[in-house]
Amino acid sequence: MYTKESEEHQFSFTHDWFVVPEVDGNHELIKISKAIDWVSVSEKLSRFYCADNGRPAKPSRAKAGPLILKHLYCYSDTELREMN
Repeated sequence: MYTKESEEHQFSFTHDWFVVPEVDGNHELIKISKAIDWVSVSEKLSRFYCADNGRPAKPSRAKAGPLILKHLYCYSDTELREMN
């Protein structure tokens, strides 16, 4: 089942109990993540999913992100799986 991608960031950092990690905005993965229009990717993938039947799909970032890492760093499927 298709799940619409949120236009907000993947995680919500609005809770008082959550400490927002310091990240380097110049890191290549941060730049790539910001450059990708995840809502558009999700909308393009939506035609492959049923709108009202089945389990909700994982966000586009969770599906495409590992593939981007795999190709950028020449990881094998096994290496990528071991990162979890």
